[in-house]
Amino acid sequence: MTWHAILKEDVTYYHATSYDNLMSIFRDGIKPGIDGIYSSDSAQLSINWICMTKPQTKKVMVVPYKADPKTHRPGTDHSPFMLHILGEPNAKVFVTSETILPDQIDLEGIRVVDNPCYDKDFEEKFKRISRREEE
Repeated sequence: MTWHAILKEDVTYYHATSYDNLMSIFRDGIKPGIDGIYSSDSAQLSINWICMTKPQTKKVMVVPYKADPKTHRPGTDHSPFMLHILGEPNAKVFVTSETILPDQIDLEGIRVVDNPCYDKDFEEKFKRISRREEE
C-alpha cells in the first residue's frame, strides 16, 4: 500500500497523445482504447514513448491528470529495456480502463512539443492505409 492510498490522495499521471486530440479531450476527457489508457509517472517518458511510436504525428502533447491510484494498475507490456532506451529507466507505466474526466486534467500543465521522430512520408502512407481501412 502506498502513502497516497493511505492518505486517500490522488496521484498525478501523464498521458501523451497527438495534439489533434486536444479539443476532444477538453470536451470528453481521455477515453480508454481497447486495452485502456496508458500513462506514466514521468511526463518525459510519456512524450518520448509517443514520439517513438507515432512517427506519423507532427505534434504531440502530454496531458497531466489526477486520479485515484486504485484505478490504475502497472502496465506490464512496456519493456524495462525500452524505458532505458527512452532515457527514463526508473519511470513507471500504468494502465486504467476508466475515462479520465475533463475536471481531472491539469489544463495549465499540458505541454505540446514537435515530434522529433516525425516523418512526412510515413504520415502520408499512414493516411492512405487508414483511408483504405475505412472503406
